Amino acid sequence: MRHFLTGVVILISMATAARAQKIETEAPIRDRIVHVHTALNHLTVIEVGEPVLSVAAGSSAFKIEWRDNKVFVEPTAPNVSTNLFIWTASSRFNYELSPAGAVEGMDFAIDHPWSAPAPKTAKPATEAEPPKTSSHIDSMVQDKMVRHERELPSSDGRVTLRIDDLFEDKGVVFVRYEIRNTTHTAYSPKAPKVFLLAGVRSPLSLVGREGSQLSEGEAHKLRIGSRIALETVAAKPPAKTLAPGDSSVGVLGLTQPESSSEPRVLRFELPSDGGHSEVTAILVL
Repeated sequence: MRHFLTGVVILISMATAARAQKIETEAPIRDRIVHVHTALNHLTVIEVGEPVLSVAAGSSAFKIEWRDNKVFVEPTAPNVSTNLFIWTASSRFNYELSPAGAVEGMDFAIDHPWSAPAPKTAKPATEAEPPKTSSHIDSMVQDKMVRHERELPSSDGRVTLRIDDLFEDKGVVFVRYEIRNTTHTAYSPKAPKVFLLAGVRSPLSLVGREGSQLSEGEAHKLRIGSRIALETVAAKPPAKTLAPGDSSVGVLGLTQPESSSEPRVLRFELPSDGGHSEVTAILVL
């Protein structure tokens, strides 16, 4: 999803026996797959050089959580292997999670230090110098909590879609959302379809309400001229099936809508929960 830095691989082994717990330092290489050895009831920490935007694993047999630039991996079942992807603003990291084994052979931590790209060759004096851009650190995506200015409707007996966080960077909008099932039957969610709404008219002004999810009542009162489907990029999907009372968090990456003098309004759609015609959320971007 981003250009990736290349470099040499440095392995630092800290051992008191022939096979011991390891802390590895890996220079990030986009087309490299890093093998991770885990152990039951133990965490492996993967630390990258910039904030993590999204993660995705191929099996629920591993508990995957992240905070800032750290990803925590814990196997919950033996004899299961899977792959893991981590996305940052400029990189994608690829891993193969091995079945849980002995503690003595596990990876305690894997560090991916960030390295600045090599400086560009100076251009001839006759060429105009391009404007300077912000430093890499300054351009990191910042986490923005979505406001819910009015109470969302009771979720009893239905499936609800709640937008929790936003990330915007370099032409991509990342949205973290939660799907909650309070019906009496299982619900199988898919990644939401997202539409940019054009020609929106609202009884209440949307100006100054960027970064908020509208209440269901207000969403129903919107008048929409047209809608444009937004392209989805790789992201973390929600759970495949939600039992009654369960919830699941997903992350969706979208092409960033063009800037506008008017607030940009997005509509998220999920399949019907069986008892209601639609499961939607309206976000003022």
